[in-house]
Amino acid sequence: MLGSARLQHGKIALTLAAALLATACSSDGGDEQKDGTSDAAGAAVEEASASQAEPAAVAWTAKLDVIGQPVEAGPSLLVLARTRGGSVELVSLDRTTGRTNFRMPYHPGGSPTGVTMVPRATETDSGRHLAVLRRYDPQAAGPALVAVDVTTGDVVASTPFAVDDYDACSDGSDVCWSGFESRPGGLIQSPFGMMRDIIPGSAPRRWDLESGRISEKTLQEGAMRVGEPDLFVRGEGRLAQLLRLPGTRRTGWSQSVGFVVGDGVDSTYGWSFAHDDDANVYVGSMGRPLPQELVRRYKRGKRVSIDYSSRYVTSGIDGRTGERLWQREGADAWCPLTRSLSETEARTLCVVSGSRVEVKGEDPTYRDLVVELQGVAPRSGEVAWTYTLAGKEAERAYVDERAPLAPYGVVLPSEDGPVALDQRTGALQLVADDAVLLCSGGPDRVTAYGTKRRAGTLYRTCDPLGRPSKGRLSVFGVSALSGDGDLRYVSMAGRVVAFEVA
Repeated sequence: MLGSARLQHGKIALTLAAALLATACSSDGGDEQKDGTSDAAGAAVEEASASQAEPAAVAWTAKLDVIGQPVEAGPSLLVLARTRGGSVELVSLDRTTGRTNFRMPYHPGGSPTGVTMVPRATETDSGRHLAVLRRYDPQAAGPALVAVDVTTGDVVASTPFAVDDYDACSDGSDVCWSGFESRPGGLIQSPFGMMRDIIPGSAPRRWDLESGRISEKTLQEGAMRVGEPDLFVRGEGRLAQLLRLPGTRRTGWSQSVGFVVGDGVDSTYGWSFAHDDDANVYVGSMGRPLPQELVRRYKRGKRVSIDYSSRYVTSGIDGRTGERLWQREGADAWCPLTRSLSETEARTLCVVSGSRVEVKGEDPTYRDLVVELQGVAPRSGEVAWTYTLAGKEAERAYVDERAPLAPYGVVLPSEDGPVALDQRTGALQLVADDAVLLCSGGPDRVTAYGTKRRAGTLYRTCDPLGRPSKGRLSVFGVSALSGDGDLRYVSMAGRVVAFEVA
């Protein structure tokens, strides 16, 4: 699926399944500053083998002023890079050798400011792998979107109609782009005098890569995609509607956001839904906006306290009917400690409690911060395992985002030292002190066509405690990268590196 990383577990050399032993790892619950604890049934800490800290072999390195992580597309690897002039280009690399197939100017299109730029690619029904990108400025004559062969850059199809963000559809043969809302334009002369023009909204559309035909879902102006493959939100605040649009001419179902997700939820604040194919359930949440009185107090320089549990609500929504199957207060769908593990039935939630205290111009402080990572069944919401972080350890992992990647989850603190949490099962594995892992180097920003955009996350090497390291990446860290086959690909500052894991 476009823009989402999928782990292929079959060929990863390391496995955490053996970490399921008889007794549970525990810590003293009476001290909120203690390290994390796991309540997963039957989970215990197993020490990582020495081989997991061995330096990983580098298959190839491509030097690029890279932006964000690469996307695998058939025989090619697609990545965005900065040019010397400050613009952005799409670079296609051979997955086996790292040689450059082609470079092509990349226009970020209608992505809102701050939205992560990610190469778009899809595989058609005929088996072709195509990259989809905006070739011209929106005001220029000519095709707005083109689909190009990922190995040659040859244009396969094009469309002149695309004025906002675009993505690959769930069926693989189309390109979708979500609509945008009607908005005020400039002043115009009317029979009633000067009036403000209204620029009409655009409905979700599909562009077929094989035929070039464009179709449009009518009466869905303002619908914005909030979850793959076909979940949309239309409207604002309590009037917002959550819709499943499985095709261009029909609506699967439509529910009030307040009914499906929770009262007080604001669709402009943020959203994140993931679809579990086996269960046909959307698991995700929308955020609740801060009360306006709280915002006004903060702007006046007053001390304000923000309760974490009231900020988020996560639900499981039936993909066929739109029925809310379960709901959990305080569950943060944007938690930096969760990873997308598409091949597991469970979903990992961050359930946050405590508060953040803020004064304008000062660093925030935290009171009674507790973060529970919970593995839940998507249809029932039943909790299969829990891992708890509190106090300073919760701040370090959740607030400061110092949680290196592990093969099937993240590395977190515990009484026994850093442990790799397997987010499929809740199992724990002690990480060797000399293991060199991957951790976030922070979002890269690029000025593209006069606009500052968040362009994705680069990685750096770090030790099991999340501190920057200059060591070579270990096999333990390489196996945490997404990908299939015997190679793993990662963007670090100034380069894309392919590591061997077989």
